[in-house]
Amino acid sequence: ETATSLAGRKGGFRLFYGLFTGMMFVTLLYTLMVHSVLKHRFLLAYGAFTASMMLLGLSWGGGFFGVLEGFTTLDQVRMNFVAVALALASATWFLISFVEPEMLSAKARQRLLGFALLPLAVALGRNLNLAWEWRLIDSLLITSFTASIIALYATALLAVRRGSASARLLLVGWTLPALVGVA
Repeated sequence: ETATSLAGRKGGFRLFYGLFTGMMFVTLLYTLMVHSVLKHRFLLAYGAFTASMMLLGLSWGGGFFGVLEGFTTLDQVRMNFVAVALALASATWFLISFVEPEMLSAKARQRLLGFALLPLAVALGRNLNLAWEWRLIDSLLITSFTASIIALYATALLAVRRGSASARLLLVGWTLPALVGVA
């Protein structure tokens, strides 16, 4: 490609992620304002999810390169993994706080939370020393992401099977976006 076409594509890429990050920022503000009135705990979880998506947008789109001195491509990869792990952990927190309490046992909630925190622990551990067995750590990271997502959907399906209207709503609303994200 010519330098001009590469620069145009890079500019379009940054514009897309800049708009995405701005949209997440507005969503975060709106969620926090609604929480200040309604006081529902699941709104804080949704705000955490939105903030993690903002972090991902800033990192993936290269927004940190102009803001953080010495930010490298390796730092970008590290930040991406942490942001995705935070998004998964906050999505789990959202499910746990949104689904009717009687639809999920305390044990099911604890197990789900454990599955959600595993990718975050691996992502943070991966950042300590990337040179040490990074292929193994990346395999563990992808495996833990996959296990966490399966646990999240299995728990939501369990709640639907027990009659949870809120879990049904979540599955209907988030299955297609999740599949698009995986694809």
